[in-house]
Amino acid sequence: MFKKVGLFLFLGVVFFVLGTKATAAMSSQKTASNVHSQKQHSYVISYDAKQHKHLKSSNKKSVAFLSELTGDLGSGDRGKKTHLPANSTPKESYKLVQTNPKVIIKLTAYTPGHYIVVSGIPIVGGGTYRIRGTDYQKLIKISSAD
Repeated sequence: MFKKVGLFLFLGVVFFVLGTKATAAMSSQKTASNVHSQKQHSYVISYDAKQHKHLKSSNKKSVAFLSELTGDLGSGDRGKKTHLPANSTPKESYKLVQTNPKVIIKLTAYTPGHYIVVSGIPIVGGGTYRIRGTDYQKLIKISSAD
């Protein structure tokens, strides 16, 4: 009986020490990760209709516009969920890369009309939307902005 109690006490101490070391190691990794991620910024990559890369930009206005546009789609404030017309063709594509937390939102603008297809929006997922003309024009101008 004393051997079993002694064994449990020994194992308890071993697991406690190992757990403390593992927690300390994970904590230092998180701190290093936070320092590293604070140096990175969110950015936008734009592509033409043939998926050739136009530009990669961390322009705050472009990042903020895309972030707000995609965030507002779920509420219906800046676009109406719909189906893509059969005669639509891709005009431009974008990737909004948020570094902390890591999120990649893909968005493709179509012509004719003001249609976009979005994927990767947290919680909402994505879908096809018809957005306001002013938002569509700002979206298309991102490729030439920097």
